[in-house]
Amino acid sequence: MKDLHLILCALLVATLSYARPSAADQLTLSPELKAAVGLWLADDDERALPALSELANAGDRSAQLFLALVERTRLGPTDYVTALSRDALLDTFRPPKPESRFRPSWIDKLANDGDAFALTLRQSFLPDPNPGAIKSLLDAGEVNAAKIGIRYLSLYGTTDDRETLLNAPYSLYGLRPFVLAQHVDGKDKTQGLEIVREMARFGSGRTVGNDDSYARDLAIYLNYGYPFGAATRDNPWRDDIAAWMAKSDASQPITSFCRKHCDDEVTNCGVSVLGLIGGYQVAIRFASPLEGVLSSRDYADSARAHGTILRRIASLESEQGDGYLASLDEIAEQSQCIATLVAPLRAKAAHQ
Repeated sequence: MKDLHLILCALLVATLSYARPSAADQLTLSPELKAAVGLWLADDDERALPALSELANAGDRSAQLFLALVERTRLGPTDYVTALSRDALLDTFRPPKPESRFRPSWIDKLANDGDAFALTLRQSFLPDPNPGAIKSLLDAGEVNAAKIGIRYLSLYGTTDDRETLLNAPYSLYGLRPFVLAQHVDGKDKTQGLEIVREMARFGSGRTVGNDDSYARDLAIYLNYGYPFGAATRDNPWRDDIAAWMAKSDASQPITSFCRKHCDDEVTNCGVSVLGLIGGYQVAIRFASPLEGVLSSRDYADSARAHGTILRRIASLESEQGDGYLASLDEIAEQSQCIATLVAPLRAKAAHQ
């Protein structure tokens, strides 16, 4: 455990958001790749994905890694992607057909060929605590990939592992509420309540009591998303959630979305989006696939990020599979602005 602590303490250099080492020494961006990533950022999969696939097949390592991570991180796929057959999806996102029946990802192929960076990326996606991989990815500037490792260390590590994360002298990049949610003990604590407590630090600084009904309603809402729990406008903890969203790296795509599309109700929009996409633990997954190719800042303000959020809300189905998670009227009860944005996507889907 002392070794784990030493490894994690070595990450002090990564404390400031957007001021971390660049992965440029490992990843190169050709003019063709920059153009393809620009199309992807513009939410134009019809042109972006064939261009990225062509570059990957021609041996562009950065395109290969980026394409593999795009495949893994789809939360609100475009119409272009959802219309592709299984074979077409594999042809787009993966290496040309090998002689075997399996189609490994570009990360698997590169890792199997001895690429150290690809091997580290692959290790970060395994449900096995790997603080060494976290350090390597942060050293390479790949914060969002490292956050996957932080999530797994929180989920599958020991109590001491989580204590080390919580006490380490570096930022958890918006994941501190997640670590605390996995670190609960005792019958009077719940995962969601720990998320509310941590977010309250960014707002009023008030202590959240175990028996606070408003906090418990909001805790369920944050942990599971709409329609569970409640985040009504009279909830006294709602402003604390908004304060966290305004300051946290993890919520910047949502904040940017609301400022651009619902600027007269940014706070209400942000809290509503948190629920309508499936809760806090989904919200922290909206991020650049590969920082060395695309910065989180550029991703957060892009048509890609905004479109992904909107498609997630528009397409998310109920757990019973009997329709959408929220009707347009139910979305309007949360935010009329979001309902207005979702309506054309629902109408288009109804005619497909």
